[in-house]
Amino acid sequence: MPPQTPMFKMCGLHSENDVRLAASSSASFAGFVFAPGKREVEPTAVREWLQAHPLHGKKVTALFVNAPVRKVIATVEEIQADVIQLHGEEPPEEAAIIRHRTGKDVWKALPHGEYTHQQIDAYADYVDGFIIDAKVDGRFGGSGESFAWEHVPGYIKAGKAHRLPLFIAGGVRPENVEDLLAYHPAGIDISSGLEKDGVKDAGLLEQLEKRLNSYAADISR
Repeated sequence: MPPQTPMFKMCGLHSENDVRLAASSSASFAGFVFAPGKREVEPTAVREWLQAHPLHGKKVTALFVNAPVRKVIATVEEIQADVIQLHGEEPPEEAAIIRHRTGKDVWKALPHGEYTHQQIDAYADYVDGFIIDAKVDGRFGGSGESFAWEHVPGYIKAGKAHRLPLFIAGGVRPENVEDLLAYHPAGIDISSGLEKDGVKDAGLLEQLEKRLNSYAADISR
């Protein structure tokens, strides 16, 4: 099968302006963080932003880190999320419970490391997709650091083997995305790589989309 244009997830939206940018972007997914950190948002605010700036078919993704199941369910209901991203140490059984009780797709984020492939195998029957991120001590994503992308082909193969979408995250930026696209990932997940001084930047988004469009044109020839 020839390479496909990767899905693009714009994550870490934490202001109304961020949502406005995402709504006009080519992103397939708009991600919000409901976990402690500089990009944490409140469900009420997210609901208001989404009402003001409809996403026109983009899927709302809600990210949690070791959150109680009841909080996950309540948040997903309030913002009408389409996808739940578990970015902590949630076991496969918890992912299955959340998927069953919400009826939503559940993705598991896993840090790149020695045992990541075994973790993919362990979660594959309980989730609907994966995100592979850089491992930074004490942090669950959003670090702006990447892992060694020569490992990406192995992850792509694992995603295909389980017939699940697999996104690559961590340190993806407009200036290096072409290096990642050379491996033909199913999806890319970008947060800090689209920010200037902690704010999503229209210029960086435009640069990224130009490179994605160029890649799409190249593989369609």
